[in-house]
Amino acid sequence: AEVPYALQFRAERGRNYARVIRQLNAELGQPRRSEGQALVYLLTHGECQLPPDDVQQLASRAPIYGVYILPGGPLELPYLESLHRIHVIDAEAISHGRRAHKARQIIDDVQLDLEARSSGRSTTRGRIAGRRP
Repeated sequence: AEVPYALQFRAERGRNYARVIRQLNAELGQPRRSEGQALVYLLTHGECQLPPDDVQQLASRAPIYGVYILPGGPLELPYLESLHRIHVIDAEAISHGRRAHKARQIIDDVQLDLEARSSGRSTTRGRIAGRRP
């Protein structure tokens, strides 16, 4: 399968979740170049608070697949019913085998990168040479 277009929003300096959903709604509301179907993948943590009405509007434009990584407790968010599918990656899911080791390493690398950015340090660990983060 070919992915002709990807729109990415990264958590940079306290990204405003409501604004991201509004921007994504606006983007998907624009005339499209192709006839293909849009899909939205939401990869986030279990505390991601999004405006339920905006999520419902987004779900009317494209199916939303929610992937929640290491929630601190039960996943109870007011907009979950608007999502097409939900997958929770909990501590048990990443506790066994080689894949689990790699998954934990990725999570640790992301955490170190976030800590470095918040303290003003630069990090290049795990990046491909010549590519921008």
